[in-house]
Amino acid sequence: MCYSAGHRRQHGNASPCLEKRSFAVLHDALPLLFFQFSRSSDTRMLHPPSLAGQRGGYEKPRYGITQCGCARAFGLDGGHRALAGQGKHQGPLGKRQGAGIRGDVRARRGKPEPAAAAQRRVHHQERGQDQAPALRRGGEVAVPGMKALKALPLLSLLCALWLAFSALAQGYPVKPVRVVVPFAPGGGTDVQARVLFRELNEQFRQPFIVDNRPGASGLIGAEAVVNAPADGYTILFTTATLASNATLYKGTMKFDPVKDTAPVMWVSSTPLVLIVHPGVAAKSPEELIDLLKKSPGRLNAAINVPGSTSHLAAEMFKQLAGLSFTVVPYKGGGLSMAAVMSGEVDFQFAEGLLAAPQIRGGRVRALAVTTPTPLAGFPGLPAMNGILPGLVADNWFAIYAPAGTPREIVNTINRALKKALEASAVRALFEQESLAAVGSTPEELGAHLRREIDRYAEVIRKGNITPQ
Repeated sequence: MCYSAGHRRQHGNASPCLEKRSFAVLHDALPLLFFQFSRSSDTRMLHPPSLAGQRGGYEKPRYGITQCGCARAFGLDGGHRALAGQGKHQGPLGKRQGAGIRGDVRARRGKPEPAAAAQRRVHHQERGQDQAPALRRGGEVAVPGMKALKALPLLSLLCALWLAFSALAQGYPVKPVRVVVPFAPGGGTDVQARVLFRELNEQFRQPFIVDNRPGASGLIGAEAVVNAPADGYTILFTTATLASNATLYKGTMKFDPVKDTAPVMWVSSTPLVLIVHPGVAAKSPEELIDLLKKSPGRLNAAINVPGSTSHLAAEMFKQLAGLSFTVVPYKGGGLSMAAVMSGEVDFQFAEGLLAAPQIRGGRVRALAVTTPTPLAGFPGLPAMNGILPGLVADNWFAIYAPAGTPREIVNTINRALKKALEASAVRALFEQESLAAVGSTPEELGAHLRREIDRYAEVIRKGNITPQ
């Protein structure tokens, strides 16, 4: 059907077109309606078989909109190339099939004489080509705004993605969230994660499930997270080990800690405490140094995992004091603490989170802290920095998501964690275990991670530390 003004006699046997005013509202509301192309029998026309070398009959069907002189009804003329297509409009009554409306211009499918073609070009230029078919070879059409129309699928896709991400962030989480802890159960990271994410369970009414994935100094769990879908339903709760692993496992790591993670929050930090088994004949850092020097290689030290802050603190202790002792790695802070309590190893730089209850219970003896100055949470303990200048170390805990996680989801988790840090149960744990709450922004965690990578790299190179 042709939607235009006119009379049947002007268009051969075509139905009379409707006037512009009949479709004014439709034109304003649904302008794209007139650019929807359909394939039907109306898009086929006869061409005359009268010219030598040409066949008559039906032309190959084309896609298009029937176009005639009444295209002005929809503003498709006037200096622009009009919508074009083949139609079965015929010329005035009495004309042969396929002839043009005007007698001086032959049918489109005919082969015009040179003079007639020239005359038609001049006429179209003067009249704005309001009746000129703009059909190019192959059935393509030139339509005002066609470039914009071609961009519509891409724009629609972008809008759909934006709406999907917005809806995802607003409804997050709609299912359980897996919190990967890359260390064994019972360690400081595990204890803190369970108390912290219990608060998020209450906030979102969705379970945040702690999933312990120990091994390879935290790399197994971290790798599981960076390879997970970036949808916020798998996140990592880890320690400063992620920074030391960047140097310790350089060349063998299957991911980049900076590029392949989305920082969420630097949650907290804890000092390290130098502890010994009660059977070790040392009641101060100085006495332990003397004992190690008198019996080099006889005593051994437990470390959480290779490359952990407990490992780096032990290495700094060895470098600064000129000592020799054996380092025994474990798969987490809980296991290494149990080894010291049982006498399997002699001493350790343990996380304050794990050391505090064992110190109070008399199961281990504390000698010093690794903070720059003494801590109120460990009264009476000196700072190692005052005995061996430069021996400053702490363990920090942070949360990451896979790279590419929508920022709206990262912000949602960050806000929930800040609220959780104010919960009474979390504050009680932090006070009891000498944890310092940080609650950083994602940007602050990213900057801190890069600084720590550089700092630990120097210690690892000096100590010639390698994966065990």
